[in-house]
Amino acid sequence: MPVHTRGIALVFQSLALFPHLTAIQNVEYGIDRSLSNGDRRQCALQMLERMKVPHVGDRRPATFSGGEAQRVALARAFAISPRLVLLDEPFSAMDRTLRQSLLADVRAYADESKLPILHVTHHRNEARAVGDRAILLDAGRITGVGTVDEMIRM
Repeated sequence: MPVHTRGIALVFQSLALFPHLTAIQNVEYGIDRSLSNGDRRQCALQMLERMKVPHVGDRRPATFSGGEAQRVALARAFAISPRLVLLDEPFSAMDRTLRQSLLADVRAYADESKLPILHVTHHRNEARAVGDRAILLDAGRITGVGTVDEMIRM
């Protein structure tokens, strides 16, 4: 299945923003090309606003703070209206305060959109903030499946 038809968004730990594109262009990149340029731009702007970084719209990633870059990467992922979002340790480089704020924003967006998120993390607090269910892995093998609280107690 071609990547653009899968309906899956991925946010890497490294964020993988395109350095030669502005924040708006990064977010617009994956949005359905059948939409007009104006509609794609509007969607990108709305998602940057939703992720609380509209002020970086015309800037390139090299000028972003770590938190701004993270929010742009999340805006890009959510802007494509995915059926599933995969988060691969995307909050690991953030300070605790910023991490908590961003986790709350991600959870709120996922809840409102009824969007499933598969979040890979080593942090219990992140798992609690974003997840309802957890799968524990040890050396690549599943060692537990249940609610986040059940798995954290293991």
